[in-house]
Amino acid sequence: MSRTITVTIKGEVDDDRYADLANAIWLVAYNTGLEFTVTPDQEAEPSRLNEAWRNYGEVSW
Repeated sequence: MSRTITVTIKGEVDDDRYADLANAIWLVAYNTGLEFTVTPDQEAEPSRLNEAWRNYGEVSW
């Protein structure tokens, strides 16, 4: 059986914050151990989402 969760962002959100949110949702879902997909909206650029993910590895904590 498949289940769906929909997240709707109200108001304006720039591409960087959108990518951060989409990647955070992916990370939380990944850590559940369940099979899942995260489907960005039609305005999102997958390459930008991937770029944001790569940049997280460059952050100095």
